[in-house]
Amino acid sequence: MSTRIGLLEDGFASYNSGHISPDDPTIDRIAPDAEWHSMVARLPGQPFRGPDGFLEWYAEVQDVFRDPRVAAHRFQEDGDRVLVLGRFSAVGRASGAAIDEPILHVFDFDGDERIRRYEAHLSPDEELMARLGWATP
Repeated sequence: MSTRIGLLEDGFASYNSGHISPDDPTIDRIAPDAEWHSMVARLPGQPFRGPDGFLEWYAEVQDVFRDPRVAAHRFQEDGDRVLVLGRFSAVGRASGAAIDEPILHVFDFDGDERIRRYEAHLSPDEELMARLGWATP
């Protein structure tokens, strides 16, 4: 397993714990100028920035959803990019509606092995996956 995939597996475990603090080791692997593009809490094109932005994003996810979980099923590494195909599940706090959807995570790394950009796509179709670099086996 690559260092990047190990970092992401640790990060997903922290995410699924329901609590990430500023001293979580995952935070050190986020570049100071990283962009975190979210489907939750921000308008499209308005990323969270850096480790503090990641923590802000995580807190907002916890506010919007009860018991958010990510299951990572497949990792694919291509240059500085790691794609992760999995599932996102949660329950909306306001609506009580359950969510259980396929998700494609896109992580771009810098030369220091830190995450410099993140985006996620719920229910990705084959065209989107191909455009982002997913190679089908």
